[in-house]
Amino acid sequence: METISIALIIFQLMQVFTMDQHRCPKDGTVECCSGYYELENRCIECFGWVGFNCSTPCTTGRYGYQCKASCHCKDNEVCNRFQGCISIDGVHHYREMCNPWKNQKDFKLV
Repeated sequence: METISIALIIFQLMQVFTMDQHRCPKDGTVECCSGYYELENRCIECFGWVGFNCSTPCTTGRYGYQCKASCHCKDNEVCNRFQGCISIDGVHHYREMCNPWKNQKDFKLV
C-alpha cells in the first residue's frame, strides 16, 4: 500500500513539472497562471493587462507584458498601457474607448 502511495505522489509531481510552465493548479484543476490567458490550449502572457485571465488593466504609469514596464513620460505625453509614453498632441492622442485592442483576447500576438 505504501509503495502505491509513493508511486502516485511521484506520478503527480511529474505531471506538475512537465506541464506548461505557465499553468498552475487551482481548485483541483490546472489553468493558466495569473498574468496569462488561454488561447488554443496555450497560456499567453498578458499585454496591457494583469491578473487571472488578464482581467485587470495596467494601473496608471505601467504598460506592456503583465504591466511590468514603467512610463517616464514628458509633459506632452501620457502613458498608454499598450505602448508606453505617447504624444497627446494631434492625431496621436490616445482614447481608450476607440482602441481596437481594448480586449487583447480579440487578437493574437505573433
